[in-house]
Amino acid sequence: MPMDFNFIQELQQKKIAIERRVTMAPYTSFRIGGAAELIALPDTADKLRACILSAQRAKIPYRILGQASNVLIASSGYPGMIILLRSNWAKLNVEGTLLKADGGLTIKRLCDGAMQAELSGLERLYGIPGSVGGALHNNSGAFGTELSELLESAQVLIQGQERTLTRDQLQFGYRRSLLNDQNHVLLSAAFRLKPGQRHKIRSLMEETMERRKLKQPLEYPSAGSVFKRPEGYYASALIDQCGLKGRQIGGAQVSEKHAGFIINRSQASSDDVHALISHIQKEVYAETSVTLECEIESL
Repeated sequence: MPMDFNFIQELQQKKIAIERRVTMAPYTSFRIGGAAELIALPDTADKLRACILSAQRAKIPYRILGQASNVLIASSGYPGMIILLRSNWAKLNVEGTLLKADGGLTIKRLCDGAMQAELSGLERLYGIPGSVGGALHNNSGAFGTELSELLESAQVLIQGQERTLTRDQLQFGYRRSLLNDQNHVLLSAAFRLKPGQRHKIRSLMEETMERRKLKQPLEYPSAGSVFKRPEGYYASALIDQCGLKGRQIGGAQVSEKHAGFIINRSQASSDDVHALISHIQKEVYAETSVTLECEIESL
């Protein structure tokens, strides 16, 4: 949709960094996505609030993204504004055993910061792609640890108002939280960790990364696990059981290393990925009567 000039001018007057017609593929872990009509890069809560309120008043679609590691953006593009919280929203502070992180901080930097501060608890999350905001939005976890377990409190923008919420108030569940509601935007989060020894923390992080490299197709662009875990099953095992490892549609392929991943094997389009997801769901249901629910968010 053509972007209203008055809307753009309003953002510029508030000194919000914006870019027009930006191809989104380089901004996503899938390396897929056409042009967004507008990208906004607010660097304060007031500017973020202004972006949201301006878009709502102008009835312009908007989405807030961090590292876009669990997102599939249409190859045709996004007809609105993408609000990016990345290096413009990525401070980290240590107060005793409390680690305070902005929502745009990457999980890698969060883990590295904890190690430097000799704080333990995040080691098994090392290597998760994405940002703190994205990981809490989706209640990400790995190797028996979920990021939300370590959360003490979070600063959240709710309908334009800043509030401090506890872990319980954020209503975490399997791959979901209150932050799934677009009216709830994570500004920052505080994690309570335990004192540890730097060399032991580093060793566990390195071990975790090696496990990832052995099991996951990190050499190809992807959005991580495609499907949620069905109750009583593992999605990857069901897909493998149905002989779908290596199945390819266009440039999208079911990973031969981990059947739960779809990789961008060769200039895949969003249509390729959607078609492969649909094919997997139909094949698995036909053979096992199990419905696979997609974990990736499509824009």
